[in-house]
Amino acid sequence: MRVTCFLSSLDNIDVARVQVSTAFPTATANFVQLTRLGIQPLAACEGVGKVEARSTIPVSMGYPSPAVRAGLSRRRSTLRK
Repeated sequence: MRVTCFLSSLDNIDVARVQVSTAFPTATANFVQLTRLGIQPLAACEGVGKVEARSTIPVSMGYPSPAVRAGLSRRRSTLRK
């Protein structure tokens, strides 16, 4: 699996690394700064993986887990200070 995160700033990249490695421990992660001196804080990640075996569980897409959302909220409040 590969995960790419687009960030408005790399100042708090350690927070993003921990969250990605917690959610996807075997994924290769890339972190990209969108622009220098972005006006608003932004963190958006996308992941791509390959299914190794058939499953009876359907694939679903949605918002991140509550733990990841809580981490993103803390990150936003840190950036606003």
